[in-house]
Amino acid sequence: TDSKVGQCMHYAQLFYDMCKSVGIQSNYIEGTGAGGNHAWNSVTIDGTTYYFDPTWNDTSGNTTKYTWLSESKMREDHFW
Repeated sequence: TDSKVGQCMHYAQLFYDMCKSVGIQSNYIEGTGAGGNHAWNSVTIDGTTYYFDPTWNDTSGNTTKYTWLSESKMREDHFW
C-alpha cells in the first residue's frame, strides 16, 4: 500500500506473490497464532515443505526465527 504498512494477510500475500513470480510453489495459509486470526506461508522445494511467517519475522526482532520451519515446529504456535 501507499502507507507502507500491512497486516499479516498482506505480508503473506506478498510472500506468496514473490514466490510465484520466481517459480517457487507456495501456499497462503490462514489459521490462528497468538490467540488471534493469522496468515503465513508454506513453500515446497525439491519435494520438501517449509513454513515461513513473514509477519512475525518482521515484528519479532529476529528475522530468521520463522523461516525454513518444519510443519511440527510451525505447529508449536501456529494452528490450522
